[in-house]
Amino acid sequence: MRGRKLAALAAVAMTLAAGCTYELQDPEARAACGTLHYTINPHEAGDAQVAAVQEAVEHYGDTVGRDVVFDGLTDTPATTAPGDTVAIEFVWPDDAPTGMGYAEPTVVDGVFTGGWIYLNPALGRSPEGVVYRTTLHELGHIGGLDHVSDPGELMNPALPVDDYGPGDRVGLAHTHWSCGHDGPSPIPRLTALVAQGSGGEA
Repeated sequence: MRGRKLAALAAVAMTLAAGCTYELQDPEARAACGTLHYTINPHEAGDAQVAAVQEAVEHYGDTVGRDVVFDGLTDTPATTAPGDTVAIEFVWPDDAPTGMGYAEPTVVDGVFTGGWIYLNPALGRSPEGVVYRTTLHELGHIGGLDHVSDPGELMNPALPVDDYGPGDRVGLAHTHWSCGHDGPSPIPRLTALVAQGSGGEA
């Protein structure tokens, strides 16, 4: 087990050394572990677009090492869902910021437990790939990531890539570190060491 942990740390260090970028909403917070439950309120979204959302959630679960359970379609507003569920809804409230997706994580005692995701109704008829990467991006926020400007990362608001980039994955590894590891995440320290080694500021 120790050898596997050291190998994983080495892989993270190599990824960091490659110059990837990630930002955290709260460096002290962590993501919940265990099964991730989610619902979808489709409104007028097509079947293919709903399936793209489901595929994205499954991929997010694979990325962070969590099982996911689809609790079904619903017609209730996402904001009424339990705080330990990810509720996804194809709707755009008047007070939501401009964009195709918006996430509001639920944070309880420093843990990202779940939250809700608004998907612009226009995505309900958009190509499945657009729906997929928008959902992945918003799930990154649910998992504790913030926006970055790096064009190689999915957490760039322009969604320039179709999957989580190396920095996105490092950030998610940090927020989910306690799911299977003892002690605090070493990733911020490794990031600082890499930054110092490359002449950047820690």
